[in-house]
Amino acid sequence: MYQALRNAAACLAFLVGSALIGRLWLVSLDAVSLGNAAHGLIFLLLALGLVGSQRLSMVLTALACAPALLNHPLSGEFNIAIIGQYLLFVLCAFLIIIHPRYRNSDKV
Repeated sequence: MYQALRNAAACLAFLVGSALIGRLWLVSLDAVSLGNAAHGLIFLLLALGLVGSQRLSMVLTALACAPALLNHPLSGEFNIAIIGQYLLFVLCAFLIIIHPRYRNSDKV
């Protein structure tokens, strides 16, 4: 179950990153849109890390969702990338909490 949820988080991070990069075709090119695309690139790289087995990538992914968590509840603007970041944050927080229960005692 743990690995399946981790793979789901990797897929969700890939989709959020693709959505943030894909918005370049829908908005005018300015510093904010290029910053969002760079944020999407970070999500794509974190999706590669989520395929592994360490907790660092989960913590970094949860931290990468922080701008959406802090800025968008006040603005009231919700799109698929923002909703995906909310879901990804909740999923990564859940995986961080349950991670030690599924660790084998032989592996360090």
